[in-house]
Amino acid sequence: MTGHEEQRHLLTQIMKDLSESGRRWTGHRELTLAGVRCLRDLMVRQSIESIAEPGLQGEASRGMIALDDALTRITVDRGQGALVIELIFFGGLTGEEIAEALGISFEAAGRHFSSARATLSGELKNVLGL
Repeated sequence: MTGHEEQRHLLTQIMKDLSESGRRWTGHRELTLAGVRCLRDLMVRQSIESIAEPGLQGEASRGMIALDDALTRITVDRGQGALVIELIFFGGLTGEEIAEALGISFEAAGRHFSSARATLSGELKNVLGL
């Protein structure tokens, strides 16, 4: 299973869990956004727990934590763009799926992504010392 397929599988499981949580969801959009956020939180928690592991696992964990920190910081300036990146990276959503989930056009989703990607790249270079 590829990384994005695994993420989609986890997202599907999270969405199922959220739907069975007893909370009244107002629609697919709200459930999708909550599911992706849960997946991000889960992946970051797993990274924090495994950061002390030697080798590539520890490096990947540090990278995940750096990504989470950078996304949190850029949310202030690029809120919608940071959300688009979150939906791509953690949810594996396509441009069309993102546009639908956010109630915006495909073109607007692309603009948000381009702007946030540039900001995120700078943040990660600073944090990771690249």
